[in-house]
Parts: sequence; C-alpha cells; structure tokens
Amino acid sequence: MSEINIQLIPFLLPIMTFCHVIADYNLQGILANFKQVKWWKENYHTDKDEENAGAALRIHGGSWAFMVMLPIMLFMLITKQYNFHFYIIALGINSIIHSFVDDMKCNDEMINYHTDQYCHMGQIAITWLVYYLITIF
Repeated sequence: MSEINIQLIPFLLPIMTFCHVIADYNLQGILANFKQVKWWKENYHTDKDEENAGAALRIHGGSWAFMVMLPIMLFMLITKQYNFHFYIIALGINSIIHSFVDDMKCNDEMINYHTDQYCHMGQIAITWLVYYLITIF
C-alpha cells in the first residue's frame, strides 16, 4: 500500500465512530423496542418472546456492524487494497459482540447504557487497530 493510503487510515476511526452514532441511534428505530423480551411480553406476548427479541438483537447487531465497517470497506474499494477475509471475519465478530452486549443491557440488565457504549466504542477501536496493523505489516 502506498504511503499516502496508509496516512489516510487514521481518518477511518472518527468516520467509523460517526457511523456508530448513526447506526445505534438514528437507524435503530423500532428495533430498540423489539430487542427487549419485556416489550414482547407486554405488547405481543407469545411463547416465542425470547426468540423474537433474539432475532431483533441479531438484525440490529448485523446492521450496526455493517455500518461501522462501511468506511473500511469503502477505503479498501477506493484504494484497491482488498482484504475481504479481514472484512468478513470482523463483520461477523462485531455483529455477535454487539448483539451480546445489547442483550446484556436490554434483557439481562447486567450493564447500563454507558457500559454498553464503552463496549461498542471498544469494538470500533479494536477493529480499526487490527485493520491498521494488518495493513501496514
């Protein structure tokens, strides 16, 4: 990768953070309710309340991971420096972790809103750092 392209990688971190804000706040919409087992029990109770909430958690986790990884994907496409193995693995891991963290907040009530956001910001920072390191080495 050229020196100019490597120098642009640090700019991906704030863009990824901005994409987090859009995905976790603006785009989440009704999924914020659907992720909660309590909401299903109060509004559309069936014997599948936990499965319904789990599906919403996975959908949101996947869409969040896609949005956060979008700057990296676009950077790879623009610079023609493809690393799709990293992209697919990071997308999957971030989807799973995001869903797990949101479940701990929404349903298990093991963590609060601030811890939830710290976890998501940690995901972004680690994803960016791993991408940066595999790109320069």
